[in-house]
Amino acid sequence: DEGTGKYYALTDQFSDLVQAWMYDPKTREFDDEPLVAHGKFSIGGLVFGNQKSNFNTLLGFTVAGPTFETTYVDADMRSIHEGLKLVYPDQTVSITDYNDGLSRVLFSTQSASHPPAYHLLIDRKQVKTLGSQRSWIDSKDIGKQKWVTYTARDGLEIPAILDLPAGWSKKDGPLPVVINPHGGPWARDTTGWDVSGWVPFLTSRGYAVLRPQYRGSSGLGRKLWLAGDREWGKAMQDDLDDGTKWLVEQGIADPKKLVVFGYSYGGFAAIAATVRPDSPFRCAIAGAPVSDIGRLSSTWSENRFQCLLQGETVTGMNPIKNMDKAHVPILLYVGNRDVRTPSWHAENFYDGVKDRVPAQLKLIDDMPHQLPWYYRHHMETLTLIENYLANDCGPGGIKSL
Repeated sequence: DEGTGKYYALTDQFSDLVQAWMYDPKTREFDDEPLVAHGKFSIGGLVFGNQKSNFNTLLGFTVAGPTFETTYVDADMRSIHEGLKLVYPDQTVSITDYNDGLSRVLFSTQSASHPPAYHLLIDRKQVKTLGSQRSWIDSKDIGKQKWVTYTARDGLEIPAILDLPAGWSKKDGPLPVVINPHGGPWARDTTGWDVSGWVPFLTSRGYAVLRPQYRGSSGLGRKLWLAGDREWGKAMQDDLDDGTKWLVEQGIADPKKLVVFGYSYGGFAAIAATVRPDSPFRCAIAGAPVSDIGRLSSTWSENRFQCLLQGETVTGMNPIKNMDKAHVPILLYVGNRDVRTPSWHAENFYDGVKDRVPAQLKLIDDMPHQLPWYYRHHMETLTLIENYLANDCGPGGIKSL
């Protein structure tokens, strides 16, 4: 801040959650009170002006809640933002750029049932839509989404995102459910549109989807994040199993139709589910998985500081050492251009369990680890997942029940 010479700092030094503070480098002290704090969620960032008239001026802040929501403290920006939210109710409106004077404002809209769309506000009067992702999707075909919490077996509260098929109610009876742990694991999901497309695809096929923010997830408090240290395949995995128990108790899940599907770290979780005793899952789908954490802990990041300090936390139950305990059918797939979780992870696990459980392995041509993938990659992987669930998930697939 040029007026005071203080720094803006985001820190969880004074709370389990990240707060925004002002720090004086001369006295080496923080202010007595946070600049911005939230009672339930972390502060995700501060918004500063980037035009000549407002350069480096604090315009607003973002709360890292279920959806990252920006609140503007600048009167002009707040007026524009609030007006746009009235035009697009039940959607998240994000201002992404603007010119000096605000005669042109670029913004995006999205929700769980509306893929991201991009618009231009002209002279604060006219909105011109520039384009959208997956414009062929009818929002009426996408079900309901809500942020939920459930209690793990050790008492830790686990946040999660629950998506239900369009038109479903409890009177229709329990649903087949896909537990979909995110990658990372030091990451988190947010409500709104699922950029991978997996969630709306699955709900459109009649599945409910639960995305647990299991211990080890970041951005939802230090306690939840650090609780995942050295718990790969152990307490982190318990959180997924406990999510299925909660769904059954809520009357949402059919206990005979539980599936775990994840990608990257989520793929590790799917693999781990196949070798853990008393697994609740009828089958597992592991995309771009890690199967051997013993070969991962020192190689997962290009950042040497992270490799040394955080790499020590990458330990727990190693699936590759427990393949003799496999008892859940599994589909594994990975791109042949994946250098983050190379195909040998999936291939080695497949070779070790294929004679113990029904197992399938698919290498996806020319697909890297991360988005954006080619359209044909989406077509191939989504079709693979749909057919496996319907026909090969356990004896006869989900359709046979």
